Amino acid sequence: MPAIGFSFEYLPKLKSIKSTTNKAVTLVHFLARALKMECPDDYDLHAQLASSEAAAKLEVKVLRQRLDELRGALEQLDQLAEGATNGMDASVEAASIDGLHNGADAMDTQFKVRMLQFREDAVTKMTGAAHDLADTEKSLTQ
Repeated sequence: MPAIGFSFEYLPKLKSIKSTTNKAVTLVHFLARALKMECPDDYDLHAQLASSEAAAKLEVKVLRQRLDELRGALEQLDQLAEGATNGMDASVEAASIDGLHNGADAMDTQFKVRMLQFREDAVTKMTGAAHDLADTEKSLTQ
């Protein structure tokens, strides 16, 4: 895969291009310094390689299966949350104590709010993961 401006096969040749003012400085030194100044977040190659090694051990098929499992778990969570709040409503309706009924209504509302927040966060993260996985699959097939 060519880099912007030159192919990777030319990297070894870059060290033979010397500075006119300091022969110890090569074009590689200049490019490294420029990269560090212009893109400091991208400069830590060692940290990037560590995550690349871990990513190389993962299989796209396994990632897709895990993502599908998470989607299934989220659907089960939706069903569980709906069942829990419905069951709470039924038990509260059977009770005749007003205080219990009011407290349960507050818990019911708070539970639904928390579950909806959790669900929205999970859906957002899963959607991002699905897009990342699709991008990865696309880049691997090119």
